[in-house]
Amino acid sequence: MVQEAEFSRGYDSDLVRTLVQQLLLAIVLLAPGAAQAQADESLPTVRLVPKPELLVVRVQPADGFHLAADLPLRANVTDGYFTFEVNDPAPPETGEARLRLPLVRERRITSWTVSVEGATCADDGTTCVPFHVEQELGRGQLRGVLVAEAGRLPRSHAPPPTKPTKPTRTVPEPADAPTVPRLVLYDFFATWCPPCDRLRDEFLEHPDWADVVETFDVRSLDADDPSSFSLKDQYRVGGYPTVLLTTATGEVLDRIVGFPGSEEMARRLAAARAATGTAEGCSGAVKTARRTTARDVDANAWPALSAACPDPQSFKDFAGLVFAFELAERAEDARALGLALAGAEQAPSEGVAARLGWAASQLLTEQGAAEEAEALEEGLARRIDSRWKAAGLSPEQRIDLADALYYRGQWDPDEKVRLHQAAAEQLARAITDREGVEPGPLPDTLLGLSAKLKHHEGLVHDLVYLLRSAGAHESVGRIYGGMIALFPEAFTWHYAQAGWLLQEGAVDKAEPSARRALEYSYGDMSLRAAKRLADILVAREKLDEAVAVIDAALEAPLPEQQHVRTWRYRTALTALRDTVRPPGPR
Repeated sequence: MVQEAEFSRGYDSDLVRTLVQQLLLAIVLLAPGAAQAQADESLPTVRLVPKPELLVVRVQPADGFHLAADLPLRANVTDGYFTFEVNDPAPPETGEARLRLPLVRERRITSWTVSVEGATCADDGTTCVPFHVEQELGRGQLRGVLVAEAGRLPRSHAPPPTKPTKPTRTVPEPADAPTVPRLVLYDFFATWCPPCDRLRDEFLEHPDWADVVETFDVRSLDADDPSSFSLKDQYRVGGYPTVLLTTATGEVLDRIVGFPGSEEMARRLAAARAATGTAEGCSGAVKTARRTTARDVDANAWPALSAACPDPQSFKDFAGLVFAFELAERAEDARALGLALAGAEQAPSEGVAARLGWAASQLLTEQGAAEEAEALEEGLARRIDSRWKAAGLSPEQRIDLADALYYRGQWDPDEKVRLHQAAAEQLARAITDREGVEPGPLPDTLLGLSAKLKHHEGLVHDLVYLLRSAGAHESVGRIYGGMIALFPEAFTWHYAQAGWLLQEGAVDKAEPSARRALEYSYGDMSLRAAKRLADILVAREKLDEAVAVIDAALEAPLPEQQHVRTWRYRTALTALRDTVRPPGPR
C-alpha cells in the first residue's frame, strides 16, 4: 500500500469577495431546492494523474469550501485482478489533497476503475456534503491528466468510517399515544460535520432555545447509519445538517439545509407552527394521511390519525375507517382489532366485510379469543352464502363475491380449494358478462375473448392467482400461455409465469420465461425481473450467471421515476449476491 497526504495553506486576500461568497451561500441555503443547489456547488475538482507505477489522485475543493477534517478521504483502484485502497484520515484543512495508489500495468489488464469518496464543508461553517467519483480508465487514458466528474454520494451509501470523536445525538422516544399530532423536526446529521455540532450545541440542545425546540417531536438521524437511509431517500437529503419540519403525517413544511444560526432557526420553526394551526379534525386528518401515504411517506401517518380519530365512531365515512384500519394494522397497533370489527359490521359489501372479518378473526385468535373468532367467521359465512345463491348478479357484484370467497377460503382451509375455484369462476363470469358473452368452462371461454382480454388484465391476474391457490395447474398453464401469445411483449405475464414455474419446481422451464421478463421489463421492474431470473439461476446452480445478472442490474442507470421500492429491490438484489458470493478479500 502507498499512502500520501499533502497539506497546503491558502490565503484569500480579497476580503470583500469572501464576504460576498458567504452571503450568496446563505441565500442559496435558505431558498427552495437548496439541497440540490448546495450539493452541486460543493463538488470538488478531482484530477487523476497516471505515473509509471502510481496513480495520483488530486482533490481540489470548490471556492468557498474545504475538505471535511473529520471524515477520512478514501480512494481505491481495481483492475479485475488487484484492488488497492488508501485513506487519508486527516485531510488538509485548506487547499488540495493528494492520494497515491499503486497502478499495475500488466498486459492482461485493459482497464482500471477508480473511486474516490469524501466530503467538503463550506468555509462559513454552514453545511457539509459528501461526494464520490467513479471513473473508468482505459489504456489510452494513462498518458495524461484526466479530470473526473464528481457527484453527490448516493443517499443510501455510508461514507468511510468516521473518527469516534463526536458526542451522540440525544434521540427522544416518541410518545405511545399522543393526544395532539405534534409537528416533527427531522435532524439529519453526520458525526464528521462541524455545522451539525453547532446546530446541536447552539440550538437543539441549548437551554436558551428549549421552549422552542420542545414544541416539536425531534428525531435525530445519523446520516451514516443504515437506519436513516430510507428517510434520506424519501426526503432527498444530500447535505448536512438538513432539518426538515413536517406535519405528523410527513408533509414537509420547511427544509433548512445548513445551520443559519439560532435566531433564524427559531424564526423558521415558529413560521412552520403558525402555518399549520391547531390539531386537525378527523376528516382533515384522513385527507392529510392519504396524501402522505400516496408519496410513500407513511411512517408517521398512524400516530397523527389515531390522535385525531380516537375510536371507530370518529369516522364520518366507511372508507376513512378502512384506511385507518390499514394504517393501524401496518403499525401493529392494538386498536386495529376494534377498527376491523367495526368495519366488518358496517361494510356495505360481502368482499370488504370478509377482508376485515378475516383480519379481526386473526387478531382475536392471537389474543386467545378463539370462540369469538369462530362466531365472527360463521356470521360472515352465512352472509356470503346468501349473496352466492342470489340470481342476477352484476359484474361488480361478482367481483366482490370473488373477494369474499377468497377470504372465506383463508379462514376455512378444508374448503379452500373449492372456494378459490368458485371465486375464479366468478371473476371469469364478470369478464364474460361485461363483454356480452355466454359463460362457459374455464379456461376456454376466457381465452376465446382473445384481444378483448387486454381490458381485463387485472382481473385475469387475480383469476390465475385463485386457480394457482386451488391447484388447477392445467388451467393456470393454459391461461399463462394464452396471455403470452396474445401479448408477447407484456412484462407482467412472463414475470408471473416464471414465478409460477419456479414455485412448482420447474426451474428449467422457468428460466426462459424469466429471461423474457427481463427483456421486456422497464423502470424499476427491471430490478424485480433480474431478481427473479437470479433466483432461478441459483436454483439451477448457475451461480456465475446469477451474479452476472445481479451485477448488470445494479450497474444500470437508475430510472427517472424513483420510488422507495427502487431501493428495496436493489437491497434484495445485493443481499442475494452476497449470499451467492459472500463479500471478502480477493
